Amino acid sequence: MNHNGADPLGEQIHVAVGDQKGQVVLSFDRPVQNWVLDPQNAFQIGEAIARAAHTARFGSTPPPDGSYIAQQVKARVTDEVRTRMVLQAGFALRSMLEQGRAADYMAREIVERILSEVA
Repeated sequence: MNHNGADPLGEQIHVAVGDQKGQVVLSFDRPVQNWVLDPQNAFQIGEAIARAAHTARFGSTPPPDGSYIAQQVKARVTDEVRTRMVLQAGFALRSMLEQGRAADYMAREIVERILSEVA
């Protein structure tokens, strides 16, 4: 995937992002010491590098839909939230069982706790 940036003097620098033999490769059109990117270009290059890293590591191309970086962050956050919610639900359930609460009360309380966390 090809991208553009500029050197500090404003001259265009072209880079191709890809993967080769399990490594991420950035190929510049000339020697580069500094590379200036506007925020949108930087984000797009970051996406391209992340996708190339996935391909290099797993040997398959990630789905082209949406932001790969955002998908990875969401997957990790979801796992963290799930772990936290399991711990909270377990604690709440043990506490309610010790108090002799009815099953419908416990179910409602746990659902309320989960919804307050995710909604």
